[in-house]
Amino acid sequence: MLVSKKEKTYPQSLSMLWSGLFVVLVVFFMLLFAFFPYGLDFLALELVEMDLYEFLILALATQRLTRLFVYDSIMQFFRDWFLDLKEVTENGVTYIERHKPTTNVRRLMYELFACPWCASVWLGLIVVGTFFTMPIFNFLWMVLAVSGVASFIQISINKLGWQAEKTKIECQNK
Repeated sequence: MLVSKKEKTYPQSLSMLWSGLFVVLVVFFMLLFAFFPYGLDFLALELVEMDLYEFLILALATQRLTRLFVYDSIMQFFRDWFLDLKEVTENGVTYIERHKPTTNVRRLMYELFACPWCASVWLGLIVVGTFFTMPIFNFLWMVLAVSGVASFIQISINKLGWQAEKTKIECQNK
């Protein structure tokens, strides 16, 4: 099943750089969750003391991280790891056809990162887990939360603009 067909826009060497970075991050988070049970006592004590402000920061950071992995083009290379890719040249332009894998872990990972509700559960686990066990990431979560609010404001303003343009066109056509 064809998922998408887009013009090839990024060089292979850049993809390899991001692949290496991804491997480092995967190993990091595997180690994090391997040692996560040792922080459970600390986690249980701090969960009671979480205030609304911290909850909102974590929720917004999770929302922005989910959007980053599921929709944003900067992470297309990441989603491509879980798809079957085929380069096709038409009229001198090279396109990449993306097909869903039919079986295996790659299909599972594709389904996970194609669904914002599914991805947000696991990304939320990472955000909350690191919030309590690795406070060094709290600045990153704050930046992502601010970015999430800014994205919401931008999308809202765009929607208002589109509605105004639609109304303007309808009035001109009457």
